[in-house]
Amino acid sequence: MKTVFIADAHLGGLDDPAQKRLVRFLESFHDAGVRRLVIVGDFFEFWTGFGEMVPLRYLPVLAALMEARAKGVEIVYVEGNHDFHMGRFFTDVLGARVHDHACTVTLDGRRVIAIHGDTIGCTPGYSLWRAFLRSPVFRFLKTVLPPALFFHTAARLSRRSRRKRGGGAAALERAMRAFARRKIAAGADVVITGHTHRPCVGEERGAHRRGIYANPGSCASTEPTCLVYEEGSFRIAALDDLMGEKPSA
Repeated sequence: MKTVFIADAHLGGLDDPAQKRLVRFLESFHDAGVRRLVIVGDFFEFWTGFGEMVPLRYLPVLAALMEARAKGVEIVYVEGNHDFHMGRFFTDVLGARVHDHACTVTLDGRRVIAIHGDTIGCTPGYSLWRAFLRSPVFRFLKTVLPPALFFHTAARLSRRSRRKRGGGAAALERAMRAFARRKIAAGADVVITGHTHRPCVGEERGAHRRGIYANPGSCASTEPTCLVYEEGSFRIAALDDLMGEKPSA
């Protein structure tokens, strides 16, 4: 049974090539033997709950998620800095397990911590901004301002965020690995983050314990990747390659 971890798709809308690719990817899950999907944040370029409504721009990928769920795929969603307050579609309709910061899953007896990672090594200013976006005040603003304004603002903030992240990529990667070592020292066997868009799988040592640090990479890149767990091991896989796989015997 495969468990697939994906992150940072940053789906932008109906004309977004990443969304069209993700739809095909999700539709291939049954044939590829995938039975659990863990989304490690920023699946959408912007999602912050919309009451009883879902945005038209995301309908194809939401339908693909529903189809995967109907075929028995378990869905776990860890919120990121672009997607939070996921709302009733994910919890009530899709039946996903939604976590607002981090989650722990068990794979063949191994304790796996998954976290998007935007809070790792962040500045006090970012912490305040993040708290505001999850506050009752922001929830109220969503009810009185048009969604188009939110999507426009989110696109501008996203471009700004990418420029800042690009300038401090090495420092951010070091912070992620240091975080993983602390969690491994505290008892985790595997620590998975997103946010950096850099795919990797490797061993880390935390105090007297060894564990694995991994990042699925980005589904929005020109060479989109994911993290696959199967038969006791983790590996980075290209989305196109995984779509061509058949279930293992």
